Amino acid sequence: MTALATSQGADRLGDVGALTDGYSTAFLGAAGIAVAGALLAAALLRAPKPTAVAPSETQVEAGERIAA
Repeated sequence: MTALATSQGADRLGDVGALTDGYSTAFLGAAGIAVAGALLAAALLRAPKPTAVAPSETQVEAGERIAA
């Protein structure tokens, strides 16, 4: 972001317009990266699929004791 700001005029400290243009460019670049990250996260992250798990012997025994 510093490179973007400097390339657009933020290195000219006496010129307020150039400084503003430089920082605006840097903020737009950061926003673009944030949007790209959000889109990638939405496309690639998925909830894990539930898997069927057979009850173990201890779970069956505990269930029998509760039911009895």
